[in-house]
Amino acid sequence: MRWLGSLLLAIGVAFLGISLVTFSVPYSYTYSFSNTLTVDVPSFVQLSELKVYINSTNVTGYVEVIEPDGLSHVSELPVVLYLHPGNWTLKLLYERYVTERFEVVNYTVSTNCTNVTTQKVIKVPEVVNSTKAVINATAELRVLQAYAVGNPEAFKALGFALTLLGVLTYAAGYLKGKR
Repeated sequence: MRWLGSLLLAIGVAFLGISLVTFSVPYSYTYSFSNTLTVDVPSFVQLSELKVYINSTNVTGYVEVIEPDGLSHVSELPVVLYLHPGNWTLKLLYERYVTERFEVVNYTVSTNCTNVTTQKVIKVPEVVNSTKAVINATAELRVLQAYAVGNPEAFKALGFALTLLGVLTYAAGYLKGKR
């Protein structure tokens, strides 16, 4: 009976150890989206990084990030997000860019004999806020650390249960042998 307790204890400790092991994963994936992007981070991923940016240099984009627990916040692009397991949603909200428009202005020049009014064409910078993003955003997902097993919580629970059962079985066998 003690051998069974020892075996269960060893398997339980092994399961607990495996559930705590993490390793670095060289995995990355690139998404391109124009409206909404949903990223499902599996439970065996401990830490991942998501870089979101717009390729255009004269446009500033804004994205709403909805976390798995329902909290949301708005971030200016480019942004780096560190994701934990769950279902993340990114929505492009609007974009802002600077454009130039031409305007004709009248100005008066005073001379010694008279005032002369002339017209001049000038460039006027104008900030445009678009209510809907027109351009695409790019998101690069990199998995930084992952667990060695697919469901670490289940392995922890099973390891704890087997360890406890092994200790109890070993103790019962030990007490039975003492009689």
